[in-house]
Amino acid sequence: MTTNQHVSSAFEVKMNELDLLKSQFSKHLRSLNGLKFQYMDWFNRRHKHFGELLTLVHMKLPCIMPSRFDCIAHFQKCHDCLSKVSKTRLPTDKCLAAMNELLQFWRRLKTLLCQSESLYKRLCEFCASVSRLRDHRVKRLVDELQERLKTEANDCFDFGLIHETRDNVYTYKVALPYQCFHGLLSLTPHLLKTAIDVCYLSSKIHLEKA
Repeated sequence: MTTNQHVSSAFEVKMNELDLLKSQFSKHLRSLNGLKFQYMDWFNRRHKHFGELLTLVHMKLPCIMPSRFDCIAHFQKCHDCLSKVSKTRLPTDKCLAAMNELLQFWRRLKTLLCQSESLYKRLCEFCASVSRLRDHRVKRLVDELQERLKTEANDCFDFGLIHETRDNVYTYKVALPYQCFHGLLSLTPHLLKTAIDVCYLSSKIHLEKA
């Protein structure tokens, strides 16, 4: 007695590959959303205290702590300089702890963005291996967002260039005396929003039969 075994067509094989890739994007999306909500919780609880501490240290040590920052690399440099200040001159521990909290979020974000980049490269390889996509505009939009993400996630990117009016509105809760830190505090959720959009749009890529 013989049994008929289904042999997958080339199209079905590619569909299975795409489904697997989408499931990995979905898993990555959950990690991004997890960090997003953790940061939102930290911001709501700690942003005022964060601003108070940085402002206090600026008043005491303006040569080390500026009144504003233009990029993460600048913030990291000030953190490193402050860590070398004698604790007898100024109680810097609380300020360093607050700065470390933000830097921890940044490091976690960069790890996730490395994973985003890896998934994106696999998506590009997949799209290059198929003859037709249902809507090439979706892939082009993913390309644009990923390129922007790569640029804006650079430690030396000037986050003063970011202007948002609709997304991450909770970051505008920063009190007026600490508005100078808005760019610094809003960069992580801004990048998370872009990375989440990349994942979402990647899940909307479909094959079209030739």
